[in-house]
Amino acid sequence: MLSTNSLGFGDFGRSTPRLHANAALIDQRRVLEGSVNLDGRSSVGNTEMGAVIDSPALAAEMKQLLSGDRLGNLYRLSLLADGSTVQWSWPDGQGSSLTTTDEPESHPALRCASS
Repeated sequence: MLSTNSLGFGDFGRSTPRLHANAALIDQRRVLEGSVNLDGRSSVGNTEMGAVIDSPALAAEMKQLLSGDRLGNLYRLSLLADGSTVQWSWPDGQGSSLTTTDEPESHPALRCASS
């Protein structure tokens, strides 16, 4: 799954950038397309929509489109072995990756409020 890394898209002023994905590749087989936010608060109080398409061919095409250096401003999300902890990874600009289990660029108080 991929998410926009706001560091690569300029100044957002005083707004707090949050995970917003219009497309996600899931398990190399399914594609999520739509305007839905991928967080707990949005699943309860949001009226945006998303469609899950079960198509290995479409997933392979999407993976091809999302590969390469031109997308260095994206986070890659994956689950750790426990199946419930999300890991965020992104390029460090030096050829390696950085990873964390805390949402990047979020304030600790905001993380507490969304749990």
